[in-house]
Amino acid sequence: MAGEPGKRRSVPGRDNLLCDTADWKNGRCSQIENVKNIKDRPYIRPVFVYKQAFKGNIRKNGWSVRMQKFWSNAAPYLKAFLKWVICSAAVGAAAGTVGSVFCILINQSSQFFMEHNWMIWLLPVGGVCIVLFYRWCKKSHDNGTDTVIFSVRRTDRIPTVMVPLIFVSTLITRAFGGSVGTEGAAIQLGGGLASSLGRLFHMGAKEKKIMIMCGISAGFAAVVGTPVTAIVLALELVGVGVVYYSAILPCALSSVVGFMIASAFHIDFPRYT
Repeated sequence: MAGEPGKRRSVPGRDNLLCDTADWKNGRCSQIENVKNIKDRPYIRPVFVYKQAFKGNIRKNGWSVRMQKFWSNAAPYLKAFLKWVICSAAVGAAAGTVGSVFCILINQSSQFFMEHNWMIWLLPVGGVCIVLFYRWCKKSHDNGTDTVIFSVRRTDRIPTVMVPLIFVSTLITRAFGGSVGTEGAAIQLGGGLASSLGRLFHMGAKEKKIMIMCGISAGFAAVVGTPVTAIVLALELVGVGVVYYSAILPCALSSVVGFMIASAFHIDFPRYT
């Protein structure tokens, strides 16, 4: 009988649709495709599919066809969003930590020189130490901040060794009374760390460019203490009058994370009035 459980009945006008009695009442049907004689092959198990039956949508696990299409279309964007949230936060944490330690040591080096101002006469010795350190790292010349700028504009490679080089050479210069700022060092530290992370994550050329911009914003925010300015600075490095819109959110997140980490280290930022 039609009301017995386990029995199959055909949908009127659709010989290729079979339903259990309970499924027939609830509007859930199953379709066997590419089968000519269903009655001769009763052992085939119907497979639930998403297809319109009559005036309604066949549902599976409570999701309609429109919701399935929505999530299938939104999945790549959601995946990319989560990817850049994680990557930009990682860059912000790394650049923020290194930048905070750099600020602490820079302040100690400056304080050391103020207490021993006779070190200014040994400034040439500090220069020799920096040259020897560069040669020991097998780095004959360094373009400084231009290396980071060219890496953003022309996707040039930033050597990983640039991070310890700029870190140590800046500290030596400050300890011997040399005149050196921290803004350029912050850009090189953040950009170098981000470039290394981009290679570690096996990113493409365009993704590495965004990673370097995130490192610049995070390093500058951690050292200088101006997160909004750091975002604008990183975005302006692409070119005059050019804004890399896909990097706005990652740079903003990296800048905020770097600034928060520096604040947790109680960095005494310069005050701008």
